[in-house]
Amino acid sequence: MKFFVILALLSQFAFAFFSFNENSYSNVSDEIKILKSLDIDTSFAQDKHYIKMKNEIDKLKTKYFLQILEQGQIFVPILRKMISESNIPDTFLYMAMVESKFKIKATSHKNAKGLWQFIPKTAKTIGLKQNRYIDERLDPIKSTQAAIKYLNYLHDRFQKWYLVAIAYNCGESRLARAIKRAKTDKLSVLIDNQKKYLPKESRDYIRKIIIMALLANNKDLVIKNGAEHLFNTAYNSTLIKVYAKGGMSLKKIAKAIGVSYKKLKEYNHHIKRGVLPPTYSKYHIYIPSDRVVYFNANFSEPTYKAENMFIYRVKKGDNLSKISRKYNLKISTIKRLNNLNKDLLKIGDTLTLYANN
Repeated sequence: MKFFVILALLSQFAFAFFSFNENSYSNVSDEIKILKSLDIDTSFAQDKHYIKMKNEIDKLKTKYFLQILEQGQIFVPILRKMISESNIPDTFLYMAMVESKFKIKATSHKNAKGLWQFIPKTAKTIGLKQNRYIDERLDPIKSTQAAIKYLNYLHDRFQKWYLVAIAYNCGESRLARAIKRAKTDKLSVLIDNQKKYLPKESRDYIRKIIIMALLANNKDLVIKNGAEHLFNTAYNSTLIKVYAKGGMSLKKIAKAIGVSYKKLKEYNHHIKRGVLPPTYSKYHIYIPSDRVVYFNANFSEPTYKAENMFIYRVKKGDNLSKISRKYNLKISTIKRLNNLNKDLLKIGDTLTLYANN
């Protein structure tokens, strides 16, 4: 009799562990994988506050989560690919979701902006430009490259990915003080709700990232809510990076490639005034992949096939004008191919040229 009672209790425990509610995280292996990716011990799955937060994910919040995933679908495939090709955990994609809800123009009360919510000082430190014409915190690709660089820097300092996430949220100095006070960097101690070594937002931060990752990995949940197309575009880059002359207006580019100015602005929130920075000889923008042929026809520099390239050694009496006439190449083309800033050539220099005939 006792055996059957114990068996029934074990069955109830298993059901509770594998199925928290209607929107259950059915694949426990996903949870273990996510925890391990952040260097978190799997026993964290039994954290009471974490379980409570998971159980609070009801239908309404699930719909909201899918709306966030939907509004980021233009850039998320590119971001996912960038992160997967870096040496940071894939789970950090969902840190951007927690930070900005995948809204490119997201702005906080501390003037943090973009997908990764960089404040001006941090952005400047990691090389994101901000001036009257551009704010590269709003550039989804460049800001993601910067975020990867910054996350790696934090990992070099703190050595564990869950500490990296916390430092990203509250600042590295604040985390260092918390570790010193707690006399440990153990996660369960640092985010203890009674001892409060960290602010509440930071204590819940790592839990939110894990939950977002769990929801995103629950394909049954996504399909049930009619959002399976979000998986179909997982690695399909819909936008292409191109370069145009500094000072050129987005309106001119939009008209030439056949998209609305409003749509082109949506892809390029980092261009603040609708004009590429005139202080740059050329600057990048993002356009739909099916518009590249139109862009190249109107703005792009000519491309050169490798088999038509050759090396020329400068001889006595040579100059750019003479070489350009001999090989039917513009002087500007020769200078561009060889990254030359001056017209002066030296005997014995080698030039990369292009067979233009």
